[in-house]
Amino acid sequence: MRSNQYFLPAFPYSDLWRKALATLKTVRKDALKSLASGAGLEHLTYYRDDGKPKDMLQVDKEAENRCKTILLDKFGGEENLLVLGEETLWKLPDSLDLSKQSVSFGPGADPIVSNTPETRMTAIVDMIDGSDLLERGFENWCSALVFFRPGPPPLIIASFVHHSNGSIYGADQFSAFFIPSKAGTVPRRLRGPEPRSLEAPPDVGLPAQQMEELKRTPEYARQIAICFYAQKTGHFASIPTAGLTDWLKSVYKGKDRLRIYTLAGNPMMAKLADGEHVHAVFEHSEKGQYAHDMVPGGYIALRAGAHLVDACSQEEIFEDTLASWLLQPAQRHRYALGSTLPIAAQLAAVLKKPGLDAPAAPKSARVAD
Repeated sequence: MRSNQYFLPAFPYSDLWRKALATLKTVRKDALKSLASGAGLEHLTYYRDDGKPKDMLQVDKEAENRCKTILLDKFGGEENLLVLGEETLWKLPDSLDLSKQSVSFGPGADPIVSNTPETRMTAIVDMIDGSDLLERGFENWCSALVFFRPGPPPLIIASFVHHSNGSIYGADQFSAFFIPSKAGTVPRRLRGPEPRSLEAPPDVGLPAQQMEELKRTPEYARQIAICFYAQKTGHFASIPTAGLTDWLKSVYKGKDRLRIYTLAGNPMMAKLADGEHVHAVFEHSEKGQYAHDMVPGGYIALRAGAHLVDACSQEEIFEDTLASWLLQPAQRHRYALGSTLPIAAQLAAVLKKPGLDAPAAPKSARVAD
């Protein structure tokens, strides 16, 4: 059965899924053609009205424009759908708030902000998330796409992460799916995060062989992979060295194969959601990440059963919080995503201040789905 035929009419958002998947695959195909020709690797520099420069690859701009054209065609034009891409958002005011303002496009596709609340379904896209990796022929870049209704209240409808290896992770209010890259294969539900505990199981007097078996279970943190973004100088220099190092040492005691990776964001969040040996993803820099850099993957991870904690407020983040972040897409956020709540909570505490005074895991006030 072909993947784009999997979501039958009875599936609540089957039409949206089909349109989104077709768009992602078409844009990816065109982007790879542009790269193969060499044209997509050309560096472009643009300037905002305030003179702020932005450097991007030609393929960044091409992919965003292509995505917008396809989506508007599939959803019936700008009267039905607002499409905001990473490159478009850069031109908009940092204070943009879609609960109070709306966006239209004038001559030359320049965005125009009006002081009326946005009511259309909105798609926020980043078709080449990790263009520096793509430029160097590395993996772990992706295309990210999230649909939401500004409300009130704001509501995320569906989210997608198209990984560099061709696989697609997606979720909505009812489901979370993994779509293999191989043509003709059937999608499956996301496996969910791999559980990991930060503490060894208590010595309850079991025979040694049984204790060893217990220690090999997933609940014991014999293997933890922690991911964060540190490619840019500013991110690397802002690592909370003392607090993070002390915390990692405390977690490492008695455990083997704890690993730290500097590839993070949407691609790693999606892998965490599918139990692909990723157990925490965090953003530590003072500025934080834009919504389009983490909400698509964060939403998929939450829907699959992961936990997200705000590194500033130390509060657990739910789907409605992520939807509210999309209303102000130019604002940035610091967070910790974990396969379990204790991992996310302790990491978030370390990111707020140094030392090992991590508070107990926050208790959820929500009822599980």
